[in-house]
Formats: sequence, structure tokens, C-alpha cells
Amino acid sequence: MVPNSADAVEFQPNTSTLVDQGMELQLRRFDAELAAGTRRIGWKIGITTGASRKPHGLTAPVIGRLDGARAFASGDAVPLAGAAKVRAEGEMALRVDQALEGDATLDQARAAICGVGPAIELINLNMDKDNIATILSHSIFHEAVIFGPELPPSVLAAGESLWPVGRRNSKCVRTPEPAMIPTDLPALILLVARTLSRYGQRLEPGDRIISGSFIVPLIVEPGDLIEVDFGFLGKVIANTRLA
Repeated sequence: MVPNSADAVEFQPNTSTLVDQGMELQLRRFDAELAAGTRRIGWKIGITTGASRKPHGLTAPVIGRLDGARAFASGDAVPLAGAAKVRAEGEMALRVDQALEGDATLDQARAAICGVGPAIELINLNMDKDNIATILSHSIFHEAVIFGPELPPSVLAAGESLWPVGRRNSKCVRTPEPAMIPTDLPALILLVARTLSRYGQRLEPGDRIISGSFIVPLIVEPGDLIEVDFGFLGKVIANTRLA
């Protein structure tokens, strides 16, 4: 698989009542955060594999908002609560420089990408998981996001050269999982645009989209140094500490 394939699968948004309930709660929270002055960062892709979607009756991945109050640059200190059950995911972040509505095409989604870079998402598995509505309401366990350096989108042509390794306290503990790597990253951008359109929103210029993890999530304890290395695309470091 390569992350920019001509054989892309174009997902359509999930349409169940529980998904609608969860997205409406999530976006209500998102709008309130923006109104209070929180930075708009972008969106995440979650529940990316068929096996993980099946228990929830999902036909496609789902999306969550990224918390502008919990977005960090690589190497920044990232405070974590001691009671949190945190995992780190190695992802790719894509930035768009154009607004995208729900009727955008795959070619328009691809053309909108203006930057690509490594990212780590921290998730907190202690968040409620009663059903998919609850999971979506808190943006699929979203705890924080850390962004690495950004490069031009032409790097996507490198394909498997961009598959990452994950390190915890300098020890390599994760290697790429081919089944977890998306066949086409622009198709995920299109899914975000279509999903947001369903709820009266859209992708805006400057939004970042993180792809879902390319590796099995790493266990994280406060004080751990987590590194995800995408080779020549660069690496991203989460420097965690006890809040």
C-alpha cells in the first residue's frame, strides 16, 4: 500500500442515528470552544480498520475534532494526568489551503493539500465508551496532538519510505503495520469534508487532518519520551510529564 494511490477507496459518511447524535455533541463542543477563543486546529480520522468498525456497525472511518488547547509542537512538554490511560499513535498530518465542501472531488481534495508531516496523537482510553455516540462526543478518546515538521505534499510519492517506527524512551517498540496504513490519504480528506457537510460545517483553509495510526499504539506513562520517525519526512517527539 502507498499513501497516495490511484486505486483510492472513496468513503461515504456513516449515517446511523447514534453517529449523528455523537457528531452533533462533538460539533456543539467544537463550536463552543471556538467561541471561547480556542484555536482551530483541524480534524482526526478514527476507527480506521474494518475489524474495529464492525462492532459499531460503521461502514467508514469516523472523524473527531482536534483540541486547540491540547495541540503541541514536537518536543514541547505535554502534561498528562496521572490517572489517564494514555496511548500514542503515529500518524501523518496533512494541511489544506482551500475550503472543501461535501461535493468536492478526490482530485480537489488532493490539490488542496499544501503540507505533510509526522504527528503523534495521544488518546485516553479511560474516556467513556458506552456506544459510538459517546465515543464520537469526545472525539474518539482524543487527549492531545503533537505536530512535527511540515514538508511539501510531493513527499507522498515516496510511498513505503514514509512508513514509521515508534520509540519509547529511545527503545524501538513499534514497526509499521501495513494493514493500518491508508491506501490514499486524500480520500480521508474527502471523507472529512463529506462528514462535516452532513452537519453544516466544512473543511477550512489551514485545517490539519491526522490520518489515523500507522502503528499499533504505544503505552505512555507521564515522563515518557515518545518518538515516531517517518524517515526523510522527519520525526515527531512527545515529551510527556505529569500534570
